[in-house]
Amino acid sequence: MSVNAVKEWRYRKGDEKLARHLSNELDLPYLLSRILVAREMGSREEVYSFLNPNLRSLHDPFLLPDMERGVDRIQRGLSSEKGIMIHGDYDADGITSTAVMVKALSSSPYKTKITPYLPSRLEEGYGLSRKAVDKAHELGIDLIITVDCGITAAPEVEYAREKGIDVVITDHHEPEAELPDAAAVIDPKRKDSVYPFDGLAGVGVAFKVVAALQMRGIIDLDVRDLLDLVAIGTIADIVPLRDENRSLVSEGLKRMGNTNIPGLRALMRETKIDISRGVRSGDISFRISPRINSAGRMDHPDLALELLLTDDRVDADTFARGLNTMNYRRQAVGNRVSREVRQMLMDEGRMEDPILIAHGEGWELGLLGISANRILDETGRPTIVLTLMDGVAKGSARSPEGFDILEALDSCSSLLIEHGGHEKAAGLTLQEEKLGELRDRLIQFMRDRYATMEFRSYLDIDLDLTLAELRIDDLDELERLSPFGRDNPSVCISLSEVRIEEMRSVGEGKHLKLRLGDDVDSVGCIWFGAGEMISELDVGMIVDVAGTPEVHRWGGREEAQLNISDLRPAYR
Repeated sequence: MSVNAVKEWRYRKGDEKLARHLSNELDLPYLLSRILVAREMGSREEVYSFLNPNLRSLHDPFLLPDMERGVDRIQRGLSSEKGIMIHGDYDADGITSTAVMVKALSSSPYKTKITPYLPSRLEEGYGLSRKAVDKAHELGIDLIITVDCGITAAPEVEYAREKGIDVVITDHHEPEAELPDAAAVIDPKRKDSVYPFDGLAGVGVAFKVVAALQMRGIIDLDVRDLLDLVAIGTIADIVPLRDENRSLVSEGLKRMGNTNIPGLRALMRETKIDISRGVRSGDISFRISPRINSAGRMDHPDLALELLLTDDRVDADTFARGLNTMNYRRQAVGNRVSREVRQMLMDEGRMEDPILIAHGEGWELGLLGISANRILDETGRPTIVLTLMDGVAKGSARSPEGFDILEALDSCSSLLIEHGGHEKAAGLTLQEEKLGELRDRLIQFMRDRYATMEFRSYLDIDLDLTLAELRIDDLDELERLSPFGRDNPSVCISLSEVRIEEMRSVGEGKHLKLRLGDDVDSVGCIWFGAGEMISELDVGMIVDVAGTPEVHRWGGREEAQLNISDLRPAYR
């Protein structure tokens, strides 16, 4: 990290006249109106709908492809004595999807046995596997319902058919040209889908199936009681927080404070979430979902699923403590892997390569995506991090805005055992001996297709404000823009030419606290993860700073605070 930041600041375009009009027409604080307009919301109807998300805006689940077929097959499965397997995934979206489906089907009056199944990241990898099918066959199960996976599992679905097992696929990932020959394939991204919104998370698709089952009277629960799980999976999977995702997450967050899931209550206690102020999207992003994800990254995801399914408070507390401990271990190991990745790239003189590729032995597979993302954030360059096991390299890739990492890997498919993902994130596996050729081919791909690409990361800023404009009442109103996430990031403002009045490191040197001021006003600031910057800054320095404004409350006091995203010297 350097005071001469690699991030390019991009200011959103506003319209002061339109912002003033909306402020008057809808009785909104002017600051809130300015941000809405900067985010390209200009009509009264659009703004009102955005600020008032509700469940009445949800789409009919039967508009999803194959929903009728899927509901019919699930109903037959519930009325059978053979049982149903719910096959999920090892990340937070897959785990919450599994919990939603298990809870819903377990409420059915038919009382058939519901068996959840989560794969091991290391032993099985992503998606439906023959091992899972064999397990279902061993248990006498004749129906598997996939959640958050299955859309590309044509061979495994065919294998299940050979074993006398039907598969109902519920997924949100991109399908291949030919769909699996399943009993039903429910995915809003199907090319023949007429569903109005294709941005649902896996847990969102699972919820729509559950809602359809409730509409038919096949299950006996209020599906709104599952919205806290839907909110967690949706935020964790970083899908767009627009359209019905915004309504699902908004309602789910409201319900979390009074959740009837003992495991969630235990995890909120363990992570010290203050439910009296309401649970926020940031609580999910930085406290809840990392701990749920840590199970699948460091061990087996079953621990997180057990947390969400148990009805016993003592067990819930035990599982929550276990996940918290696992998350601390994940952080420590993740930091070590990231340091080693960075050091390898520097030692090999590769930090200026157009695409960064690092590989090493003993790097935990579940943490490689995090490490790749950190290097991407620091350099702005596409990054691939791989771990070596028995002559095979397996890992994760991350790419910046404007670069399609999946397209790049597609161009090298002859070198790869397998790969998949999307424009900004992908996974890949290849023989270790082909790593050098992969690097050469990808670098040439970059030079051929992205020769003029500038390697930098971007920081989108809503407004440039003065210190005097950071009024507590106005900042509180900005919460009306929540929940925050993809396509609706936390508010980011800049302050220009402010003076560093105070500065000290906190959190054992990990973070930096500052007070910035002008000739009249000042504001307290916190810069997480920037403790080492204290050696590059001086009291009295004039800087420009960007970050998220918030209200800091403690001991009956309150003041405006800026959560810093970036800081640079001011050039007058």
